[in-house]
Amino acid sequence: MDALSSLPLVLYGGAAVILAIGIFYGWRNYQRCPHCRRVVPRVYRGWLRCRGCGRQYRRGLRFD
Repeated sequence: MDALSSLPLVLYGGAAVILAIGIFYGWRNYQRCPHCRRVVPRVYRGWLRCRGCGRQYRRGLRFD
């Protein structure tokens, strides 16, 4: 019976780990457009064009 009562704790713990991994992945691979503030793919080399405003952006300030 104790296993059934600890099941929600295991599910909440697993959900928290998955959420933390997702946030870490998002911070590493996405950035905000400096013009319209939409979430856009992070630039690693050169320039990309924002799909929202159409203006070009480059790699922003990033702390590694």
